[in-house]
Amino acid sequence: DLAVRAALLMVVAAVVAVLQDAGYGLYLIAYFVIFWGYPILFEVLWDGQTPGKRALELRVIADDGAPVGWIGSIVRNLLRTVDMLPFGYGVGLVASFAAPWGRRLGDMVGKTM
Repeated sequence: DLAVRAALLMVVAAVVAVLQDAGYGLYLIAYFVIFWGYPILFEVLWDGQTPGKRALELRVIADDGAPVGWIGSIVRNLLRTVDMLPFGYGVGLVASFAAPWGRRLGDMVGKTM
């Protein structure tokens, strides 16, 4: 997924480079949409899978076994930032060790796994 997002950002950068200074704002908007929107859209629209999850045969589901919904996907992906704190996914690692099913904080709050 990181490689796909990086490739998308490189394409956007090449396109907006023509606009010079005006392209910076467009690039930052595209960066935001790709960074936050990519996992959310794929998880909801591709039955809980991003291209990376599909390659590894992984899937995000709601904790009741239903397909992941918009709210669950948004919450779990927004809390990825908290899981990364203070460095190297420290909070996420501690939360995973403390959780009965090894879920990270974003999955616990988003009621996903």
